[in-house]
Amino acid sequence: MKKIIATIILAIAPMMLSAQNFQGKATYEWKASTEEFRKTVIQPDMAPEMKKFLERKMELMFHKVYVLDFDKTASIYKEDRLMTATGDDFVPNNSDDGVKITYYKNSKAKEFVELRELYGKYFTIKDALENFNWKLESETKKIGDYLCHKATAVVPIKITREEDEKSTNFFKEKEKPTEKTVTAWYASEIPVSQGPENYWGLPGLILEINDGNAVTLCTKIVLNVKEKLEIKPMSKGKTVTQKKYDEIVIAKNKELEEATTAP
Repeated sequence: MKKIIATIILAIAPMMLSAQNFQGKATYEWKASTEEFRKTVIQPDMAPEMKKFLERKMELMFHKVYVLDFDKTASIYKEDRLMTATGDDFVPNNSDDGVKITYYKNSKAKEFVELRELYGKYFTIKDALENFNWKLESETKKIGDYLCHKATAVVPIKITREEDEKSTNFFKEKEKPTEKTVTAWYASEIPVSQGPENYWGLPGLILEINDGNAVTLCTKIVLNVKEKLEIKPMSKGKTVTQKKYDEIVIAKNKELEEATTAP
């Protein structure tokens, strides 16, 4: 009997070790609506060269590539600043919209950390993971090779990615908090409660997020990556609350606007 038990343990040990060391890497494309920006910026009598420049700027600001490194309980999500998507091609993204963000989530410890670089200064924002009251729907669809299930949640709008893009005098007022419906598509075949940005809490990796203004879609997944991924909380620069960081952003944007409008 002891020999049988020992044989079983030896047989399942590699699988247990594989599960403990499980890691993956997912690439996402984020595309946001440029409608409001276009209405504000593109003028009918604008010179063709300036219009072309602003069109390209919008392309780089509102169409980006992100990478999610994850294991069974934690993940790191950050922008791939070397590349940005343009149709089916990828070109270097040398634009600097003033904000660089890295997200860390730990579903077991309920820990959420943001590392933000704002105009050369780093800020570490620490908080508890936001609880999404996901409603699991019956709809399914394929994303790549994975069958995905639909889930929806109603969440408040606070400081969104669009807010972060307001680093020019084209945008002058901070959006008031409202609610929005977020639609997620998750793959239960990949049993990790992770996803892009701050999204998590579903019984499978989130491969798509649609919040009404932007769509984040997974375009590539590599499971059990060969290289060891470093997935741990970031800490750099000044540690602040989300409220304090929002105040810093508003003050900095006001400072830049006044500088650009000064005689």
